[in-house]
Amino acid sequence: MQSHFGSNPYVTALAVYHPRNRYLLHLIWDASNDEQNQLAFAVWSVLAIQPFSNVDVIGKPDHVTYMGSSNIATMLHAAYIFLRIDSG
Repeated sequence: MQSHFGSNPYVTALAVYHPRNRYLLHLIWDASNDEQNQLAFAVWSVLAIQPFSNVDVIGKPDHVTYMGSSNIATMLHAAYIFLRIDSG
């Protein structure tokens, strides 16, 4: 599975994965629904991740630039999503 810029988020997620951490995967804003579904299926099908259920994929990504306030807004939005996921 390739993203728009040629990097492989699946391999990156597996490289940094630890069962005690919680992960929220966010693809770029113009990623197709098919790319998001492929990433979610690929990550959730890994046997080492299944028992912990600690990886989530954002269904509707935000437009992010790494300069200015949109990066801060994205971080705050991720924290909000983590709080909603953890509270059930």
